Amino acid sequence: MRTFILLLLVFSTSLYSCTSNDDDSTDVDKTLISPPSWILGTWKDAEEIYEVEGFRFTENNMIVYNEGLEYSQNDLIDGYINAGFIISVDQEEEEGWYSVHFNYPLGEEVTYSFEQRSNTTIIWVEGEAVYTKQ
Repeated sequence: MRTFILLLLVFSTSLYSCTSNDDDSTDVDKTLISPPSWILGTWKDAEEIYEVEGFRFTENNMIVYNEGLEYSQNDLIDGYINAGFIISVDQEEEEGWYSVHFNYPLGEEVTYSFEQRSNTTIIWVEGEAVYTKQ
């Protein structure tokens, strides 16, 4: 989780050092993140016991809910790219399994892996946390 907090600090710094109205800014390739259909939607910690309160998956994004805030992975990637960094995203998908690995600047890496337990329950493997579909 310290890695996640560090990434957020780096991202915040890069956003404040860039202006959003640069003519040469690049939008993130919206296909970098493409979750499988079974995980699309919003997943929350029903028991409210985990640090990461939930996730929302769209066809081209993953949003992390942490400490009452939303962290769009596409926005994070876009911020790094606009700051001149190279980012890569690797995804692995099998039946009932989805893993996305982000390679950020300075060797920073974050992986989110999810296992489908039922149509309404997933497990975030790294966080050892259970989330239910909303």
